Amino acid sequence: MQLGDWFWLIVAIAVCAAMLWGAKRIEPHWSAKDGSAFTCRYQTVGRAGEAIGNWNEGRVEVIGATVLIHPKDILRRRPPTPPLRVISASDNPPKRRAVYLLDGDALGLIALRVPSRSPANARLAGLVTQR
Repeated sequence: MQLGDWFWLIVAIAVCAAMLWGAKRIEPHWSAKDGSAFTCRYQTVGRAGEAIGNWNEGRVEVIGATVLIHPKDILRRRPPTPPLRVISASDNPPKRRAVYLLDGDALGLIALRVPSRSPANARLAGLVTQR
């Protein structure tokens, strides 16, 4: 191989690595204009505050003062969660994100992560004050 071939091989590897890094950081999100339905990431949280499992993607419906999560699963269809109440918002969320804590009696606590500029953020913030 010549020097020019090595250069283009390294450039191709660097471009692929940058694309993988960018894909890992992107969080796809959709929201209805009123925030009544949206997609987000959620994670089960233990009563002591420890994370249980990974962040999963789901579709959320806000019905009255409760939230239903429809898990997105490629291989099988899972039923939605029972109605969950929004009990608090994070004081120190990640950059450009809002994190809300949901309480489902049988499921325990669930953390819900949405972009801070989403209409869903305003809708969920309104549910926190309705306790």
